Amino acid sequence: MACGSCLGRRRNRPAARGAERFLRTVLKALLVAATVVCLLSIGGAMMLAFPVLVLLHWLASRGSGPYGTGGWAFLSFASVFQGAWMLTYAATGNGWAGLAVAVVAAVGIAVVFLGRAADRVTAGRTAAVTV
Repeated sequence: MACGSCLGRRRNRPAARGAERFLRTVLKALLVAATVVCLLSIGGAMMLAFPVLVLLHWLASRGSGPYGTGGWAFLSFASVFQGAWMLTYAATGNGWAGLAVAVVAAVGIAVVFLGRAADRVTAGRTAAVTV
């Protein structure tokens, strides 16, 4: 039997960190695959899945570097674009209105993702200068 304090020490082992990193990488790869499948589906899967996928992209981008955050921002942009276009087209039957709503929504989500990444980079530079 392990005591509670021993469990805390076990988490700091390099093998545990490596396993956690591997699991995180596998989950991110599954998220990318799910997003691509929804984007390529013609049946409208993205119309239902994009709110959940964008939230998961946001969470996945938290621990990513600048290029990874850009990738998650692109996937969120594409997901919101397709989902918003499909929802607007289904509601109005007007393709141009769907396109306009999709562009505004997708650009908005990309700006939010990249703005947060820029804040994170700026905060890192400020911390490095003050140390």
